[in-house]
Amino acid sequence: MDFKALEIEQLLPDLTKFKSACLKHSEHPNSKIQEICQHLLTAKGKHLRPGLVLITSYLIDSQPTNIDTINAAASIELVHVGSLHHDDVIDASSTRRGKTSINHEWDNKTAILSGDYLLGKASEIASDISIDVAKILSETISALCVGQMLELFDLFNENRTTVNYLKAIEGKTATLFASSCKLGVIKADEVLQNQLWNYGYNLGMSFQLIDDILDYTQPEEVLGKPCGNDIKEGNLSLPAIYALEENPKIKEEVASLFKANGTNTAPDEALLEKITGMIKSTDAINRTKILANEYCEKAKLSIEESNTSVNSQIKQKLIDIVNLLQHRIS
Repeated sequence: MDFKALEIEQLLPDLTKFKSACLKHSEHPNSKIQEICQHLLTAKGKHLRPGLVLITSYLIDSQPTNIDTINAAASIELVHVGSLHHDDVIDASSTRRGKTSINHEWDNKTAILSGDYLLGKASEIASDISIDVAKILSETISALCVGQMLELFDLFNENRTTVNYLKAIEGKTATLFASSCKLGVIKADEVLQNQLWNYGYNLGMSFQLIDDILDYTQPEEVLGKPCGNDIKEGNLSLPAIYALEENPKIKEEVASLFKANGTNTAPDEALLEKITGMIKSTDAINRTKILANEYCEKAKLSIEESNTSVNSQIKQKLIDIVNLLQHRIS
């Protein structure tokens, strides 16, 4: 999804200000620390989460985005990027946003500490805005950590359940989307804040489900990683969970693949390709699409039910974002 496609005139200058704020808040007297912390901040990204902060702010204010909203968007981005530093250590990833990952360019300890630093800076920014913003950021960081731990607990577990998977992505993805949307309308009444939270939550859940679908349906050159890479990393996403429920033979093959990982054996690429093909032959991807679309419809309903006094153009743009997301799996 690209914000430019939404043609929101006010948003492009806001994004420029937001990027400048991210760099300002990640400056450090030690040039090496600054280089590390800005490594991914200067990489090409869609900036979906901070973009949601900026877009939703126009629901209640037609004036140019104020500095507090710009800083709130920056704090969300620092939380997101800080979590990516940590994710890449856990997943042993070598690239991120078209660049060498922090753990690969430097080392795991550096990635963990720099990620912690960015989370700390995000909290500092939030506390300078207001107590309410600081509370949302702290709750978001906690939820991210819980989601990541829940996923970690189930790595290389062929018995992972749908419930456990959904709880993990709620923390890892949906809460950050929800917080982004709520921050944009933090000065609005509680009803609208809750509606935007629900919109962001359902958008985030569908975003992750669709990302997991594309892991099986898009070619490597589009994804930027091999098809079925989640299983290779020991992460059973929902399409795989559904497929294993549908066909016990796939579960046996996955158990064999995961067992080899326990002996530090290099992944059997032929077996991985076989498992991926078996998953794609089931109804699992279609079932995941159905659930993703259900979350999308809930997101649109949250916006449609919002107060009639909000900016109708922005209201429609938020619905357009969901439609763009659904188009990816249509």
